[in-house]
Amino acid sequence: MVMEYFENGGQNRISFNLSGGKVLPVLLLSFDTKSISSSSCQINWKTTSEVNTEYFTIQRSEDGYSFQNLAQISAHASAVAGSTLRYSYNDYNLPSGMAYYRLEFMDKDGNHHYSNVIKRYSAAASQAIRIFPTMLNQSGIFIESAKPINNARLEIFDLLGKKIGETYWESLNGKQTLPSQISDKLTTGTYVARITSHGENLFHQLLIVQ
Repeated sequence: MVMEYFENGGQNRISFNLSGGKVLPVLLLSFDTKSISSSSCQINWKTTSEVNTEYFTIQRSEDGYSFQNLAQISAHASAVAGSTLRYSYNDYNLPSGMAYYRLEFMDKDGNHHYSNVIKRYSAAASQAIRIFPTMLNQSGIFIESAKPINNARLEIFDLLGKKIGETYWESLNGKQTLPSQISDKLTTGTYVARITSHGENLFHQLLIVQ
């Protein structure tokens, strides 16, 4: 059985494995990412009290629910009790939009548990998007993405911040046309088009209707 509690407002997670009458704590001190490039990031974490930890599995998800294994990292077998242990892994193939990461802790006795989930936005997503034409005169508006973007939402605002309309794609990929029920509302003026994924801003573009 694994019992868990959180400290520091939920930032740190402590797990106790009670199998066989043993209490085996693993303390995750930190878990975060930092950018390497627009399409890659470094995943970092720190632990202590790795009394019975065999290895860590880094898992990634594009929707925050379905996770896949990226890599397996062995625990520091000769760690001094109470010392801070540092790990890192480079993900060189970030998906467009949002990526979610978590750690699976595997104990030597076969029990496992998970860290909190963290997320990383890929700037490569915004580089793959374009909205055209930007100056309109009774023509359609097209949205194009060179890479698939899950849960993409397009919103159109006027310069006062009023939302004119929005549309949603479960996966935005290739060339799409702005629905007429939105484009027909665009009278002469200037507007801002914004694309988000999982609530994160990916791209914005000024549109001028003549």
